[in-house]
Amino acid sequence: MSIGEIGQNRIEVSPRKAEITLLNAVFCIAIIFVHLLSEPVSELSRGVLGGAVFAVQRILICALYGFIFLSAEKLALGAYKRKSVREFFRGRVIKIILPYLVAVLVYYAVYLKIQAQPPRLGELAVFMLTGNVAAHLYFVPVIVQFYILTPLIDKIFEKFGAVCVIISALILNLIGAVFLSGLNFYSSLFIKYLLCYILGYYAGRSYDKFIDFIKRHKGALCAAYLLALCAEVWSAHAAQSGGVPLSIQQTITTLYMPIAVTFWYMIFMRFADRCGAITNAVSGSSYHIYLWHILFITFSNFLLDKIALGGIGARFVIRCAVTLLLCACIPAALSLGARLKRKV
Repeated sequence: MSIGEIGQNRIEVSPRKAEITLLNAVFCIAIIFVHLLSEPVSELSRGVLGGAVFAVQRILICALYGFIFLSAEKLALGAYKRKSVREFFRGRVIKIILPYLVAVLVYYAVYLKIQAQPPRLGELAVFMLTGNVAAHLYFVPVIVQFYILTPLIDKIFEKFGAVCVIISALILNLIGAVFLSGLNFYSSLFIKYLLCYILGYYAGRSYDKFIDFIKRHKGALCAAYLLALCAEVWSAHAAQSGGVPLSIQQTITTLYMPIAVTFWYMIFMRFADRCGAITNAVSGSSYHIYLWHILFITFSNFLLDKIALGGIGARFVIRCAVTLLLCACIPAALSLGARLKRKV
């Protein structure tokens, strides 16, 4: 099987919007490294190196919000409007919800094995609703909430206009950051990501205006990103030691993430015409890679513990190699499955 054949599983977008494919792949890889860096961040909690690793992780963590932004943009560009509401939700169930439920069951089984606990249906039901069985699955309940809200969001855009909707989303997002951030399931609530989703939906509805805005405000966007990034890294680090209340840290994050996603968009849209088969393959498989990469990291950690490898640097390199190799198998597997399905 060639790389070109693997790349046939790509997301279909028009040439001028090829940056969506590129960003999808970039955000996918960034999310993997956010979790690959978890052990180094916890082990290197002090010193210059520890601070640098922590800062890198905070830079990359905006990729989750980037996924939400791109999901909204793709829907507004036509993925939602080209279908009836029934067809739209049927497709979401098959492509998004069912793979997610399978992933929850697998992660729950691994969780039970590690914890040596018996299964409990009530606990499993909570995990399915929140995604909290693993460090990353909460993204799916969040995006499903947005899918349910999309018809309403579309009508609100039509009636009130973009400026009113964006300002309202910012206010609601800030209210959530101040009053709801202490909840255990706050990460599973749509309100935490509302502003990024609304901005993504605006980018899809008014694509040319959005791109023109980025091109006309490059300098201001760079300055805003650097300032917001410094505030985000400082507040996230201070919140870990109790130096900053969680509500303040989440408020800063609420303001930082849309700026960061827009900045990444500005940077990578310049390279959109260079998307090749590998980029298309990663982008087209990004959801499945997202679902399973934590399992691959868990497996690599199991191997590292078996061989009793203790060096942080060596463990990180091997963990990266094993995880990325297993993630690379997913596009090939999906492409092979699609070919077999066509033959049947």
